[in-house]
Amino acid sequence: MKRRVCGLLLAISIICLPVQQVYAAPAGPAAHEHKHKHPVPPHEKEEFEKPSEPTVAPTSTPTAAPTATPKPTETPVPTAVPTVVPSEVPEEDVEEAPTTSTLGCAVVKYALQFVGNPYKYGGTSLTNGADCSGFVQSIYAHFDCELERTSSVQAKTAGYMEVALKESELQPGDLIFYANSNGVVYHVAIYIGDGKVVHAANSRKGITISEYTYMKPYKARRVF
Repeated sequence: MKRRVCGLLLAISIICLPVQQVYAAPAGPAAHEHKHKHPVPPHEKEEFEKPSEPTVAPTSTPTAAPTATPKPTETPVPTAVPTVVPSEVPEEDVEEAPTTSTLGCAVVKYALQFVGNPYKYGGTSLTNGADCSGFVQSIYAHFDCELERTSSVQAKTAGYMEVALKESELQPGDLIFYANSNGVVYHVAIYIGDGKVVHAANSRKGITISEYTYMKPYKARRVF
């Protein structure tokens, strides 16, 4: 009987040996402290070690910023455009288009500077000699006006109109034609005003000034 009890105690001690080793206190100063702590039962340990759920902070609803009330647009007031008054141009600065009388006078002024130069039959030179129709043709050529070479043809084609043979109707620059009794034109002169003409008269007189009635005039034509 005693032997059986001893064997039972030995078995119990063998079973309990691992538990004692698990809960054996560490050596040193911490052993004294560990003796007073009690092991946490397994079911309580799980509860203790269960991670706590993170606390979610309540989200705040963003407050919308107040929208600014748009200011009413101002209608721009149209500015008055100043009226520009054109400055008056002095009369002396205005170039007027040459009239018929001014062109005719220019022809006369140009022709008179050759008075005294020689006459030459068939010539057209205002300085070295010209006949009547050659003199007239060269004078008007200076003003970019082309006339025919002979007086008989000039009497039909020169200028733009025929003029009455009256001193009151004639103007400076008009052409005066002379013809024989058969109406054949043989001479021409340039009217210069005051009842006078300038012309290449003949070899004796050369380029000279005469009364427009020094011979009986046949017809007159206006070039300008």
